Amino acid sequence: ISIFFTSFSSFKDIIRNYTINVENEVKKIEIEAEAQASTTIVSGAGEKELKTGINVYKIITTAENGDIETYIVNINREKNSNANLKILEVEEGEISPEFNKEELNYRIEVNPYIKKLNIRAEAEEETSKVSIKGNNNFSIGENLIEIEVEAEKGNKKTYTIVVTKEGSDNN
Repeated sequence: ISIFFTSFSSFKDIIRNYTINVENEVKKIEIEAEAQASTTIVSGAGEKELKTGINVYKIITTAENGDIETYIVNINREKNSNANLKILEVEEGEISPEFNKEELNYRIEVNPYIKKLNIRAEAEEETSKVSIKGNNNFSIGENLIEIEVEAEKGNKKTYTIVVTKEGSDNN
């Protein structure tokens, strides 16, 4: 049995359970399995999508006489540690500076009738969570919005937008 770049060189047909750990960046693997006898049928091999955590795959061999052997391949995909945003956009105008995932602080000026922003904030990784705080009931002057991205491993990154609301609340 081999998995994309790793071969179980210590494979023994009496051992039925194998485990491998992979980085979070590995999203697919290829399991290859070859029978010792040409008349044995092997199923369960091929390309596999990985979810975060333990992925269990069965490789089943069926001998010509009907004997069945099952081999379990456990692939542990590490949790995501990426707390970056991929997209940060504001419908009501352009943030400054232009979005860059490494830049954490932004500014925008809005008209006095704006009470909240329509923000599009997407994490680079689907499994990271994005939360937005402070995006409501803006006062005249400066208002702070915090956009927090939390990766599966628990590490966090906070982006901020200082919203300057111009004019008077009476407009």
